Amino acid sequence: MDKGRNYGIDFLKIIACLAVLRLHIISINVAENEFQLFTYYLSGFAVPIFFMANGYFILNKRDLKFDYIIKKIKKILILLVIWNTIYWIKNIITNNEINISGWLLGSVLTSKNIGAYHLWFFWALIFTLICDYYIYKLDKMGFKYGYTVGLLSILNIVAYAIHLDSSLSQVFRVYIWLFYSIIGGFLGKIKIDVKSKRNVNLFCLMLIFIVTEYIYINYNLSLPKPRLAEFNYDFWIFMISTISLFIILSSIGYNLIIANLIEKIVSLTMGVYVIHIGVLWLVEKFTQNLEIRYIVTLVVSFLIVYILSKLKWINKIVSF
Repeated sequence: MDKGRNYGIDFLKIIACLAVLRLHIISINVAENEFQLFTYYLSGFAVPIFFMANGYFILNKRDLKFDYIIKKIKKILILLVIWNTIYWIKNIITNNEINISGWLLGSVLTSKNIGAYHLWFFWALIFTLICDYYIYKLDKMGFKYGYTVGLLSILNIVAYAIHLDSSLSQVFRVYIWLFYSIIGGFLGKIKIDVKSKRNVNLFCLMLIFIVTEYIYINYNLSLPKPRLAEFNYDFWIFMISTISLFIILSSIGYNLIIANLIEKIVSLTMGVYVIHIGVLWLVEKFTQNLEIRYIVTLVVSFLIVYILSKLKWINKIVSF
């Protein structure tokens, strides 16, 4: 157990991984009952949490150099080329057509008919990393996070009101990803202790999370045509709920056994995110039951990534 490590952030990444699989397997278009719709919206925090965790670490580095950002971007681009190619070959085999645009644009455009659509996250992460670097430099020059958060908050509220996100591919919703990344960085800087009487009380935070989550979920379920979870990322109620969850789970302590388990599992999460669409494609051929699909895809994805992580050289394509 590393005493300097925040196992709460690691735990957040794990539950975000579980949630993103839920989003992809049980969406509003295929949900069979109210429980599945409820868990679909409940899982909406997944992607914002990943960006918050990224900002938590990047924006709180002692000395963030652009060379470090470039190094991370190069690694991401190599992985994108490899996995775009793997999914492109899979599509050639299944669709019997060579779609060059699917290989070149598959992870930029989020259409499920083109390439590795779920890898859009890594393109958005690249854009966010670049922006984070300059925000870090501005902060060092005295331009505090609060100003940027305020501007992005207003932009997100306006974007939600005019449904801007529905006309933009997720890759290009940088105003959303940057908001969550900066919030993560800010929370890492102030380090809220939820157990301190002088700070935010754990009970109050949990109450805020439960109330805002209830409002967000029930609002969506009440709509004549429910919105996709991704169209709620800039909904202010959703934002409060997600931030509350992040503070709660990143601030509480974990015992030695739990911390060691978290450390082992978290190293597999990004690999699971990358391969789960391929695993789901196979699982769908054997069962129509959505809950079985979810459980089997989750377990098989973790097992495959665990095995690959033990193989020399191969482990590099499932680690980030």
